[in-house]
Amino acid sequence: MAVISFSDEQSDKARHALGLGRQKVAYRNHYACYEADPDWEDLVKRGFATKRTSAISPDIIYHVSEEARHFFTNIGESIGDDVRFPKANTPPNRPTRRALKEMTDERSLHRLR
Repeated sequence: MAVISFSDEQSDKARHALGLGRQKVAYRNHYACYEADPDWEDLVKRGFATKRTSAISPDIIYHVSEEARHFFTNIGESIGDDVRFPKANTPPNRPTRRALKEMTDERSLHRLR
């Protein structure tokens, strides 16, 4: 049986992504960085997190995976019902900036006709 372990930094960052610390119920699931973060990249590689680029900025957004969520909660803490966990390698359910622009351009063309 394989032993699953995380560095203190990985645990702290994952808990921060979930909004845990002062709160006892996780209320979010995101961690934004200007550039790739080695701790998060390891979590992504091992399947404990997902990664995407922001639709509105050049930031990299990391999310704790659903499979890993319980590794980062302590006794007495829980995950809120409205916290989302993206599937690995699945884009979020919102259009990108380019897609929004294309939709807007397409609508504008229809109005001109």
